[in-house]
Amino acid sequence: MACKKLGKTRLVAEVVDPETLEYGSCAFCQRTVNDEVGFGKLYSIGNIYCHYFCVLLSCCLVQEGEDEEGLLGFLYPDILAEIERSKKHKCSYCGKDGATLGCAVTQCRKQFHLPCGREHNAVSLYYGTYKSFCEKHAPKQRVSDEVMRRARPRLQARRKNKGKDSTSGGGAVDEGMWQCSRPF
Repeated sequence: MACKKLGKTRLVAEVVDPETLEYGSCAFCQRTVNDEVGFGKLYSIGNIYCHYFCVLLSCCLVQEGEDEEGLLGFLYPDILAEIERSKKHKCSYCGKDGATLGCAVTQCRKQFHLPCGREHNAVSLYYGTYKSFCEKHAPKQRVSDEVMRRARPRLQARRKNKGKDSTSGGGAVDEGMWQCSRPF
């Protein structure tokens, strides 16, 4: 695996070509998927591969370098230290070691891999401090009564057609609280 060196000691990550079949699994989530939309670009740095979103959302990894260094500012030694730290943490969903994301609610003890969290309705915020939340503590959107009044007939029709059409979304609506997972 090729990796550029910046100066004498700093490594710079390179994007893995998705057409190449010669890449390993992400050191954070242990998945071999090369899905830029779901996981961010897959990078190689030093002797490891990692998805950008897995690095970005990792709860104890801090961007110490400039954007041109490491993996967009995340330095190779820091990435290695985070991978080593994560070996002590089991994923609350799959039970395997290496969980680097944790629920941002302080009292919550859930830790998970990015894809495991997504598979169990965890939510990650890609702004500010890049927090992740388990399914229980995922932020909910307050929807005005007027919007709910207009949406209610569509939601009811969707529920009626759910058994007939397997592509319909549907979802539970709690009066006034609604988690927006897809547009109407």
